[in-house]
Amino acid sequence: MLQGSLLFLDLVDDVRICYDQKNILARYLAGLKEKLQQLGAKRIYRGCAWYWVLKEDYRPGEVIEI
Repeated sequence: MLQGSLLFLDLVDDVRICYDQKNILARYLAGLKEKLQQLGAKRIYRGCAWYWVLKEDYRPGEVIEI
């Protein structure tokens, strides 16, 4: 399974996969998108940048696993 950076969060919505013969990236992104939906994560545009709110009721110190 892929492990990676926060860049994958943006790839969930903003990617066109040109070559993924075994669908590894496509499956990973589909699973990540499902997890984000379960958390109720939101991608918000403010100013000239995007940011993510992974969990609306997040408390400091809480671990969010995606």
